[in-house]
This record gives sequence, structure tokens and C-alpha cells, in this order.
Amino acid sequence: MASLKNLLSTSRYFFHMFQLTVTLLATFSTLSAKSISKHRKDVNSKLVSINKLSGDPIKIAEYLLNRFNDSKKFPEVVYDKVKEDVEVEKWTMDRALEIMTERKCRTDHKDYITVNNTLHTLGKLDDIDKKPKEERIKIVEELLDVLRALRQQWQPVEKSEKEKRKEKEKKENKKKEKKKKEKKRKEKKRKEKKRKEKKRKEKKRKEKKRKE
Repeated sequence: MASLKNLLSTSRYFFHMFQLTVTLLATFSTLSAKSISKHRKDVNSKLVSINKLSGDPIKIAEYLLNRFNDSKKFPEVVYDKVKEDVEVEKWTMDRALEIMTERKCRTDHKDYITVNNTLHTLGKLDDIDKKPKEERIKIVEELLDVLRALRQQWQPVEKSEKEKRKEKEKKENKKKEKKKKEKKRKEKKRKEKKRKEKKRKEKKRKEKKRKE
């Protein structure tokens, strides 16, 4: 099995899920907005490559369901193709629970429960290729259910019109401030040029007068 470092470098889903985790934690965390922003930056720059977009974990479950239902496919071969991806998903869910615990998230919080259920169900995939077909199908269907619930809960929250308006005003004010500074800089440069020109002419005039 690949090392954790290799799993992180190849996991595209981890980046997306970890970002959503940090966003959710903001609701019950004592972290400041600045700290949360730093967490996101650290994840982006240190743990995974943002250019490697992820495979959807639901697609992993759907792949297993379709292939396990196909009597022509060998269960061992089917599971072997996604085994590494499953390990990444388990690591991601485990880390999400760690962060929630660190941030004093209640164990009866719906996000904690759903993540814990997802991790527990992912654990059932161990040696799934050696289990009877009916049991394999049941486990994968259960995984699909918890993943869909997780996706539904962790959808990015749409900003309100008021928030959007404030954000727009902030950007516009920033642009105005930038233009104001640029105008001030140009004016200063123009005055400096004018002052130097005046000084040069004065020097020239004095030089001419001295020669006379």
C-alpha cells in the first residue's frame, strides 16, 4: 500500500473535503477568521496539489456497486482498483473527526455523526472482496447513503444578498482607494518633476548671469 505521503499527493478529493471541514468548523470553533484562512492556506501549500482535482467518493461507491453486481467481474480485481482511494477517504474522515474533537464539537452534532458514520462504513469495506455478494452489495449501498447525506450537509452555504452586497461594496471601495493612491502618486511625481525643472532653469539662469 502506498505511504501516507503518496496518498496525500495523489488525493484530489482530500483537498476539497478538508476545505469544507474547516468551513464547517467555523460555526462551533474558537478560531478566528484569520486562523481558519491560515489553515486553508497550509492545506493548499503543504499537503496536496490543488492542480490534482479529485475523484468523487460517491463514484467510488457507485463503481463498486456496479461491478459487484456484475457476475463476470472478480471481486478481488474490482476492489483492488479503488483500495488506495478508500484508504484516503478513511484517512480524511478520521482527520475530520480529530479536528472536530479539537474544536470541542459535540458528539451529537449532525456533522460529527455523519462523518463518524462515514468512517465506520468505510471500515466495513476491509476485505469486502472476500465477503458474500449479498453482504458486499448491502455494505456499498449503506456507504452510498452516508456519502449522500455527507454531501448534502457539506454543500457550500450560499451567501445572502446582504453579504454579497457588502462584499461588492468592499471591492469597489478597495478599487477607489487604489485609484486615489495612484492619483496621489502621479500628482506627487508631477510636482517633483516640476520642482526639478524649476531648479534646473534657476541654475541655468544664475550660470548665465555669472558669465555676464
